[in-house]
Amino acid sequence: MDMQDKEFDKIFNTKFEDFEVEPSAMVWDNIAGELDGKKLNQLLCPG
Repeated sequence: MDMQDKEFDKIFNTKFEDFEVEPSAMVWDNIAGELDGKKLNQLLCPG
């Protein structure tokens, strides 16, 4: 990696260091559905 790439990485990381995005309600619903399915599978088929 040359110096130009390292400087770009440093600038990019500095600018986006505290950047956060709130997932949409649909994303959270999908996550909750996946977790519920995994819990159900664990109850029915304990590993």
